[in-house]
Amino acid sequence: MKPGDHVKLTALPNANQRTKNRIRERGSQGFIVKSEVKSVVGLGGQMGVCFVACQPEKRRGDQWMGWLVFDQLEITPWSIK
Repeated sequence: MKPGDHVKLTALPNANQRTKNRIRERGSQGFIVKSEVKSVVGLGGQMGVCFVACQPEKRRGDQWMGWLVFDQLEITPWSIK
């Protein structure tokens, strides 16, 4: 996984409600990776990844962008079925 990759996120059983909500509310078209995995102060020093939701119906500046805790996610390449 590297910045620019289009990925599918799945919340692991240990995921907090915020992570589950973001994936459910914003993830129907997947996410674009914006950063490498790193320690994030806003996540209490946990390892996180910044994503942008793929929301083609929204303008670029209106798409959700934010950090999610890395060890709460299953990250797989996006594929059209």
